[in-house]
Amino acid sequence: MGVERVTIRIPGEWVELLEKLARREGYASRSELVRSIIRNYLKKRGVLREDSIL
Repeated sequence: MGVERVTIRIPGEWVELLEKLARREGYASRSELVRSIIRNYLKKRGVLREDSIL
């Protein structure tokens, strides 16, 4: 399976909130937080296996 890069546009008013949440939750960056949110969502939907890398 190949790797695909995806760009997600985040509304400006969300950026500061995501940065604060990322710092509070111990993520290295806002993008790491967003990846984690997407990964957890896909796992719950059964689209992504537990051992998959995202």
